Amino acid sequence: MEQLPVALSTPGKGAQISVVVRYEGALYVQPPGAKPAVVVTGAEPANGTDGRRKLAIDMTNRGTAHAIIYNPTVVAEGGGKSVTLKTDQLDGLAGQNMLAGHSRRFLVPWPINLPIGPVRVTLDFTPSL
Repeated sequence: MEQLPVALSTPGKGAQISVVVRYEGALYVQPPGAKPAVVVTGAEPANGTDGRRKLAIDMTNRGTAHAIIYNPTVVAEGGGKSVTLKTDQLDGLAGQNMLAGHSRRFLVPWPINLPIGPVRVTLDFTPSL
């Protein structure tokens, strides 16, 4: 739904402001018993658009229902070290929607104590209801 422009000032001298509000919603129709099945299919070092090192996490929802990634925890292992990342460290992943049958790549900040190189990642999260 999109609102028609609302003028907040009267025409005349000076600046004018016009505000338009747009509302978007999603409706998910699924059969009884549909469930998400989100899995990590790969992980690797990547460069972000800001030039900083990122951890690229590839995920696929092999299930029959969408899932929103609430309260994620990622365990990244590489170079003989293991680092656990909590929700507040997973900007770009927390709160994201994984549609059924779709894959996505998420970029999160590279863990400080993890050597750069090959990495294995596991994901745990609270599934949406």
